[in-house]
Amino acid sequence: MLLSPIACLAATPEVIHIEIENALSGMSEFVTEPMVSAGRGHTVALKNDGTVWAWGGSWRGQLGDGTYTHRHTPVQVKGLSNVIAIAVGGEHTIALKNDGTVWAWGYNSTGQLGDGTYNDRLVPFHVTGLSNIMAIAAGENHSVALKNDGTVWTWGWNINGQLGDGTKTDNLTPVQVADLSDVMAIAVGERHTVALKSDGTVWAWGGNGYGQLGDGITVECLTPTNSMGLSDVTAISAGYYHTVAVKNDGTVWAWGYNEYGQLGDGTNANRLSPIKIAALSNVTAISADFFHTVALKNDGTVWAWGVNWEGQLGDGTTTDNSTPVQVVGLTDVTAVSAGHAHTVALKADGTVWAWGWNEYGQLGDGTVARSTTPVQTLGEDGVGFLNLGKTVIEDSKDLYTVVFNLNGGTRIGGGELEQNVPQNGTATTPIVAYSGWVLDRWDISFANINKNIVEMTAQWLRLGAISTMGVSVSSADVVWLARHVAGHEGFELDAQDERLVDINGDGAVDSSDITALMRWLVGWELESV
Repeated sequence: MLLSPIACLAATPEVIHIEIENALSGMSEFVTEPMVSAGRGHTVALKNDGTVWAWGGSWRGQLGDGTYTHRHTPVQVKGLSNVIAIAVGGEHTIALKNDGTVWAWGYNSTGQLGDGTYNDRLVPFHVTGLSNIMAIAAGENHSVALKNDGTVWTWGWNINGQLGDGTKTDNLTPVQVADLSDVMAIAVGERHTVALKSDGTVWAWGGNGYGQLGDGITVECLTPTNSMGLSDVTAISAGYYHTVAVKNDGTVWAWGYNEYGQLGDGTNANRLSPIKIAALSNVTAISADFFHTVALKNDGTVWAWGVNWEGQLGDGTTTDNSTPVQVVGLTDVTAVSAGHAHTVALKADGTVWAWGWNEYGQLGDGTVARSTTPVQTLGEDGVGFLNLGKTVIEDSKDLYTVVFNLNGGTRIGGGELEQNVPQNGTATTPIVAYSGWVLDRWDISFANINKNIVEMTAQWLRLGAISTMGVSVSSADVVWLARHVAGHEGFELDAQDERLVDINGDGAVDSSDITALMRWLVGWELESV
């Protein structure tokens, strides 16, 4: 099998995870990605130091400060550190720590705190029997967790089968969702639950009276069912009785209840299967709750639609909208969260902004007056303004040194490949790898630095075309190559006549040798070859 140099062919960019030996020089002991989450009448924020802050209504202890006192400005949740994610339900809150454990507090009428009781908690309490959790979500009265093995676990209210265990029995401790695996994201409505699988498909279960499961009917499902006609989905969210999804092309799709225009399709007709929101594009994040929906575009602007009784759409009015309207005066936003009748946004500079209903101080501006446009959340005790920390790592250095482990390779400078990369920047100098492959560029994300992992979007170029047994391959696809060379006694790998032999020492020349070679050269982990 000869690889003849013909033209330089561009491969499809691939998102890969590579372990690094020295993550970032000069970073603090604990740095996490800031986030905000809005509930029925309270709001919660996660700082980049892993502490959690809350404000608004606390009639069930949902602020986690040990009291039932409503707060008009942020207070710190007691006894929590090293938190990496938060989620707010109707009147309860849950948090995920970096050790994979889940903690909950607030209202517990149906076991939504997962501690085996019906007792409300004024401060965080450890959820029973959960470990290795990577994501969490909270609904009106039930909670959901995603394990790092792709399984989903639920607890709390189960009147319509929203726990997905095949029953309608409430559970005071977590139970596994039946027949569901390979999940990468979760979302929770009032009586239904939604999961996004790694293949880009959406699955849902629970209440379905308005078609919120997206399966074309209005019959509740006690176990997961596929939402019709959806693929290539990258993000999901759920309101009370509607569901929304973002596809990898930046389009938004919605289904379910639509009396107030919360599906954004310009009508008030319920939809039993997903429909595209025509007026919206370039969306990167989505959030739905009660009867309104909010979207974040890649230019940092925020758009909203649906019910607007309290000004939760942020357009300066209280008029409902069945198509997206832009939130007034808000730019450079990195995250959004829709609550019951208010909305919260996080800007890139770490500041928090909110608008809509404010009866309990959930906007955090020190008042109980609603606002139809964004107001900035004040700091602790009303002093200054809340700042969750910048969404990129703060450091006096302009560059970070990223060291890739090449598993002992010696062809291109030994077992390490090192390059200085700006924060969230691009390495512009191409690195010529052995055997005709060129790493043209990479884009680094520091989202998982606490796990000593960076996410790298890599663009590969092939100096030549692959030709084997009379079949020409028009893309530079090393996965294809790895899956199709098994059984060959040997072959020339490139135009330099370099012969691939038993590189991994298992006694055979096959696809695993290609995997070993690519790890040896550039640290790339091939997918299930």
